[in-house]
Amino acid sequence: MAFKSGLIGLAATILFLSPQNTLGAPDGAIPFYCFDIASTDSSANVDCWRADTGSKFTTVPTGLHMHVTDMYFYPNSLVTSGVARGFIGRDDGDPFPGRPSIDFLADLTQKFHFNTPYIILNPGQSLKIRNDSSSDFAVDVFASGYLSSDVSL
Repeated sequence: MAFKSGLIGLAATILFLSPQNTLGAPDGAIPFYCFDIASTDSSANVDCWRADTGSKFTTVPTGLHMHVTDMYFYPNSLVTSGVARGFIGRDDGDPFPGRPSIDFLADLTQKFHFNTPYIILNPGQSLKIRNDSSSDFAVDVFASGYLSSDVSL
């Protein structure tokens, strides 16, 4: 009986956490994707592109909020060992990283997906990456999510 209850609990957990329960973007939301390379001991604002126009931006456009839902970190070369240490987060003019941010310790690949946006940037803010001097390799950074005039979820 305990085994059956455990299976039912596991199935309920899987259904609850499955992608069909991901909070959807609001009406009129514009998908975006970002890519940049973070060399060892460097920081930069991440380059992003709007899916509707293909136009590039590094700061969130006026009247929109940037909802970051996915982030991926990959080595920028064919390394077979080592780690990269750094941060990705809000660049709002205050000391970096702004909150919230993610402190990453990547082996060869690290991925994050959030059912609700983990980082929401306001107009004029940027998504920034920093790869520490102690990192063994440069990192390719990918991010995606949606732009929306509505900051609420």
